[in-house]
Amino acid sequence: MTSTASPQQPQTAQPPVPSTRPRPVTNHASPGGQDVRWLHAAGVVLSYRAVLTLVPVVCGLIVVAIVLLLPKKYTTTVAFTPVAQEVPAAAALGALAGQFGVNLTGADPSSSPDFYAQLVVTDDLLFQLAQHGYEVREGDGTRRGSFVELYEIDEGDAGKTVAEALRVLRSRIITVSFDRQTSIVSIDVRTKWRDVSLSMATLLLELVNNFNLHTRQTQAGAESKFLAQRMDTARAELRAAEDALQAFLVRNRTYQDAPVLAFQHDRLAREVTLRQQVYTTLMQAYEQARVSAVRNTPSISLVQPPEAALRFDRRHTLPKALGGMVGGFLLAMVYVLVREMITTGRSQTPEDFASFERAWEDTKAGLRRLVPFAARGRANTP
Repeated sequence: MTSTASPQQPQTAQPPVPSTRPRPVTNHASPGGQDVRWLHAAGVVLSYRAVLTLVPVVCGLIVVAIVLLLPKKYTTTVAFTPVAQEVPAAAALGALAGQFGVNLTGADPSSSPDFYAQLVVTDDLLFQLAQHGYEVREGDGTRRGSFVELYEIDEGDAGKTVAEALRVLRSRIITVSFDRQTSIVSIDVRTKWRDVSLSMATLLLELVNNFNLHTRQTQAGAESKFLAQRMDTARAELRAAEDALQAFLVRNRTYQDAPVLAFQHDRLAREVTLRQQVYTTLMQAYEQARVSAVRNTPSISLVQPPEAALRFDRRHTLPKALGGMVGGFLLAMVYVLVREMITTGRSQTPEDFASFERAWEDTKAGLRRLVPFAARGRANTP
């Protein structure tokens, strides 16, 4: 019996089952061996090279134009050191304490440089500066006016105008600095006119000195009145102590032989001596207060007197222009980043190698256009 083989059925190819394992991400690199992200960034920079170049230049030119169009400024600098004034009451207290072997020392707070730094920018002094009349030379003639009129400050209301003038004086005209170690106070007055800067600095020194003189004389006058009343009381107490000692001596002419009487005599004598010392100290303080009440000597010592500026202040045009260019470059970079975020819409991944390759080719083309001589040299190289 012969067996017949059944014909074989053709086998159909089964599709491969996709692997569920994560595919390793390959780190594609550019032909030059550099990271493709850097190449894309270089391509973006080259594509926006006009913006990144023109915006900083324009911003720098705008800053230079503003600096050159602003009026020139003239600065007058004065420096002084306060003269410590002795307070009559403190002097009297120190002299009285010295009688008992106690040394009292102290400093006058109104003689510190911090006090003068705050005094210069007070409303009272600045208001007098704003209302004072100044002369300005303009061509062949002169113009006279207050600070408010020269700077044309007009807020429509008298109170607002004065407040604005004080603000301008504090923020733009007057600069105060001091050194606590040397107690030197420096004041810079900067205006658009040489004569006005000098006049304001001179007037400011006069106002500071007059304030000190008025304060010192007022305080000394009040001290003298108080000391006069205290002297009347001390004189009466001294007279009472002397009368008590005199009455004791009248009653006891030979008190030396009696110990109790000798003790009473010594006690009354000590009381008289103490009242004499108090009265003498008050008398000295009273005379010193009377002298201080009429004293008109300067209370500040000039270190650098006010002088007219020889030339206008430096404008610092180059540093300001560089700052404007840096600001313009940052502004352009922000524009480029926002534009790229809007255009791209998503972050780049290594799977976008083809688009990065095109960016690399565009980058090389841009480099050839920017550096034609280098490209020509490479073409001539054998």
